[in-house]
This record gives sequence, structure tokens and C-alpha cells, in this order.
Amino acid sequence: LKALSPFGDVVLAYEMNDELLPRDHGYPLRVIVPGYAAVRNVKWVSKLELSEEMATGAWQRGLNYKVLPPSVTDANEVDLDEMPGLAEVSVFSGITNASRV
Repeated sequence: LKALSPFGDVVLAYEMNDELLPRDHGYPLRVIVPGYAAVRNVKWVSKLELSEEMATGAWQRGLNYKVLPPSVTDANEVDLDEMPGLAEVSVFSGITNASRV
């Protein structure tokens, strides 16, 4: 699990720009997992539960976050439960400097 790896770089964010995390961005706590689709960066965390299985919610198991092979021309013809979920992706941004002013 990336969250348990000493090199996983998972962040539990409670502040943004030296202020408490705004509600729109996940107050009181948001999980940031670099390299994973944003849908995996859970907002409004009130409890942490580690699991080796993918979450059961529609956002995690629905068509929007599935990786379909190029040969698929009609998503209605595949069993979504058999398709892998979108997990690791290229990093789109990064923290280049962090300091308190």
C-alpha cells in the first residue's frame, strides 16, 4: 500500500496557504496521494480505514474511472467489475518549495 510506504509521499492536509483547509477543498482533512487520480484524494476525512480492496462506491467502480482496452468500442459490452480501476497516473503538479513565512 502506497499509504504505508516510507516513500509513498501521502499527505494528510489540514492547511492550505497557512490557513485551515477550506470546506470546498476538504476541511477538516484531505488525503493527497501523488500519482493517483484526484478522485482517490478523498476530501472531508473523518475516519481512516486501510483496505487491500478498491472502495465500493460508484465513483471508484463506475465507468468514469475504469481503464478500458483500446479494442473496446462500446462500454456497454464489457463487464465493468472485470476492468481495472484507474489508479496511478502521471503527476500534474508538484510542491516545489514549502516554508512558513
